[in-house]
Amino acid sequence: MSSPENPSPALYAVVSHNVVPMWSEPERRSEQVSQALFGERVRRLREEGDLTLIETPDGYAGWARREHLTPCEEEMRYPAPGQEAQVSALFLPVLNAPDERAERRTLLTLGCRVELADLSDPVYATIRLPDGQTACARRDGLRTDAESEPPALIETARRFLGVPYLWGGRSPFGIDCSGFTQRVYELCGWLLPRDAYLQARAQILQPAEPETLQGGDLLFFCDDHDPRGRGITHVGIALGDGRFIHASGSLGVAVTPLKQPPYDRQFRCARRLRASGI
Repeated sequence: MSSPENPSPALYAVVSHNVVPMWSEPERRSEQVSQALFGERVRRLREEGDLTLIETPDGYAGWARREHLTPCEEEMRYPAPGQEAQVSALFLPVLNAPDERAERRTLLTLGCRVELADLSDPVYATIRLPDGQTACARRDGLRTDAESEPPALIETARRFLGVPYLWGGRSPFGIDCSGFTQRVYELCGWLLPRDAYLQARAQILQPAEPETLQGGDLLFFCDDHDPRGRGITHVGIALGDGRFIHASGSLGVAVTPLKQPPYDRQFRCARRLRASGI
């Protein structure tokens, strides 16, 4: 869903719920087009009832529940510069106290950004939530940018194995094919568009010959049912051994041989990062 041509004056918000559905219309029974994730800074475009039309950092727009957004000024940043950490666990419990028996406040997912408030406890970090409240999370489930280099694409992709398929999904709770490739690349430092057909045109990618596929290359497919006529309906990540990993509607995130029907005949093209190294 694209942004309105004439949106209301831009306001901003930080996503304060772990995973927030984004609907195509201001109606919760409408199609889920994507999701906004905890810590993301979004534009608020329009409001209707208890829903807000938001635009995520990838330029995607959809309607979300207003209660899951913390309004902020344009200059405000969450996490604050120099105080940020990224969730490195697939799922990270956020607790009311630095004790594994404490009540869980939420469950964050891989890649979410949080603001560090206190690191004096050797086991638990105190984090500041977008609304200013504090909570606790295990330090071994977080990493700062200064602690390590971004992970490798294939290693990151494999962490999602077994995650169920969900149309419009972007998290380990459920994910679709382009949400999977976008999230894997984002976790490794590259931002891709949200949809598969747009990813095939991304400027950070260049054509790759099918005979020379490398691990991390994006593979694009088109099935027999292409109602929008975009020429691309599916995307996965090459493993470099004749197989690829993808979010399949029937299997969830799984590994499949490229020569396995119907993917052998549905394959359209491959793309590779222009930047050196994966």
